[in-house]
Amino acid sequence: MGAGFLLLAYIGYMVFIVSTLITGWSEQMDTGIAYMESLTEHDVPYWIEISQDYLAQPCLAASTGCPILIEDEIPSDLRDIGIMSVRVHQDEVYYVWLGGMDHTYLLVSQEPDQSFSLIAHHNNEIPSKVLWSQIPAPKAEGN
Repeated sequence: MGAGFLLLAYIGYMVFIVSTLITGWSEQMDTGIAYMESLTEHDVPYWIEISQDYLAQPCLAASTGCPILIEDEIPSDLRDIGIMSVRVHQDEVYYVWLGGMDHTYLLVSQEPDQSFSLIAHHNNEIPSKVLWSQIPAPKAEGN
């Protein structure tokens, strides 16, 4: 009887842990989706500017891109909106709320003509959504 009780207690504990993780992932995904759905054209220059800063980092000389920024490496303004990692590649910056199979991230891509596209990527059940496309990069001061 003692072994049966321990087995049931262990199974109950594992169900609790898994359900807690799934609830947290779901909330994180919902946070990202809600934020991306709330973006307006007024927000676009901010995302272009911070993406330009990431893309200008010297580690981009290698085609593999920069290391992934996580936790304390992420600026507080991005952490405040729930972003858990920033992934920088040669012409793209991924602002990730949730990675893996149920991914939720904002992709900012710099096009060959130096314009930008912002694309909301949700989990596989919701199609990706182009938020803005072919937005010219802000001109440098003095031009």
